[in-house]
Amino acid sequence: MKQSGFGIASLILGIVGLVFSCFIVGIIPAFLGLIFAIIALCQKNTKNGMAIAGLICSIIGIVFSAIIILLGIAGSGNTSQTVSTNKKQEEVRSSSAQTESTMISPGYSFDANGVTVTINDFNLDFTDYDDNYGLYAPSTGKKYICIEVTFTNNAKTDRYVSSIDFQCYADDSICDEKYGLDSDSFIGTSLSSGRKTSGRIYYEVPEDAQSIELEYETDFWTDHKEIMKLQ
Repeated sequence: MKQSGFGIASLILGIVGLVFSCFIVGIIPAFLGLIFAIIALCQKNTKNGMAIAGLICSIIGIVFSAIIILLGIAGSGNTSQTVSTNKKQEEVRSSSAQTESTMISPGYSFDANGVTVTINDFNLDFTDYDDNYGLYAPSTGKKYICIEVTFTNNAKTDRYVSSIDFQCYADDSICDEKYGLDSDSFIGTSLSSGRKTSGRIYYEVPEDAQSIELEYETDFWTDHKEIMKLQ
């Protein structure tokens, strides 16, 4: 007895389907291999060895392809759910980042992830700066403001605090920070747990500014900002 042509074809297709079962297209040759194997097994006076092997390979290929398809469907559902969850989280972050400004007075304090920030005092027309050589005078139409601040590290680990953690806005326009106007000028330092440091931060703002605000990002993960209205 000779081998059936359908048996040979079923084995070839079964092997191809098994090899490509990790892809969706692998189910097509595997399914054809199954059909050819059944036809070959129904034929008389032919050898069934290849048809049986093709039948086994085709069935395995179909099963593997079906698993891949099901996993793909499940993954697509999880992706959609993840996108929806991320969108909700972004909405929460955006909502939490929008904080109304608070008109403050000297002594105002707030917590920034374990660091207590205290605005000890502020001068909205600071003129007592070192300017022996005329190098530090404000630009035409501008003036300096001075913020006296204390950082207290209440966390259990070291924290780095810096003047650039603040941003100043005059009539909603960002203002430039100025450095070295006197010996108390603060730039930044690393604070051990339980320690504190104080210094002055300066900004150049328009003389006719109607609104002056400070912003301080209290939580990096939520973008939450403490917004302090000075004027």
